[in-house]
This record gives sequence, structure tokens and C-alpha cells, in this order.
Amino acid sequence: LEFMPFDGNSWSANRLVPQADMIEAFQKHLEVKGLPRAERLPPDSLHDVARLWQVPGWKGRIGVISSMTDAFCGGCNRLRVTAAGELRNCLFGEEGWSLLEKIRNGASDEALVSQVGDAVQRKHSKLGGKRDMFELRERGDKALPMIALGG
Repeated sequence: LEFMPFDGNSWSANRLVPQADMIEAFQKHLEVKGLPRAERLPPDSLHDVARLWQVPGWKGRIGVISSMTDAFCGGCNRLRVTAAGELRNCLFGEEGWSLLEKIRNGASDEALVSQVGDAVQRKHSKLGGKRDMFELRERGDKALPMIALGG
């Protein structure tokens, strides 16, 4: 998992290990050990966030989540509900919708479904509407820490 900029985690680009470096490191480790190179696997679904690799003959797989250097945003179908009852449509998004408030005010199932649909329609094509990982740092108090997002 690439290091991502969230509130309070002291993110900086020089602390980020890019996907390419991770892959190079595990391939080099395998080579030094005299093992076969890991092979890239196809995704399990169109909405996978991890790039999958497998070493021939091994049971497990290696997954690399490259949210900064090779963002998977275009295929992301995830929504999150925070512990405070706020629906978020992106880890990096600045907008949220209070489902808790709607439920407490007696909203119908149809109204809740409509709110979720609205949130899905408002998803940006990448990084919560930001251009790159550097612009993500400019979110200020609209950026929740990962732990608050259920990430």
C-alpha cells in the first residue's frame, strides 16, 4: 500500500515508496533467493484496487495498492460510512452526506437510496477531484484521517 496523504499522518512525497519500487524490490528478492519471478495476474474484478502478482508454485498472491503513482480511481466502486454516520464516496473526497441525520429525522428507504445514488453520481474520476497526490495536501480540514473513513 502506497503511503497516502491523510490528516495527521505527516505525509510527504519523499516518504512514498512507489509501486514500481515495491515490485522491483520483491522481484530482486526472489532473484537473489534463486526463485522464479512473480507473474502479474489479471484482476479478480473490474473494481479491484490491488495489482496482483503470484510466484509460480506459491499458494498466496502479492497485492500492491498504488493509490498515488498509478491510481485505480476509474474502477473504484467503493462507498464508506463513517462512525459518525456520514457517507463518503472517496477516501480523498471533501464532501460527505449525513445518513445518520436523515435516519434520525425519519427518512424513508427511498430517500436514503436517493441520497446514496446522489453520492455515487458525484464521485470524481480520480483522487476526490484533485489533480495529483500533491494537491491532496491542500484539502485542509475537509480531509478526514484514514481511521475516521473506515479505510
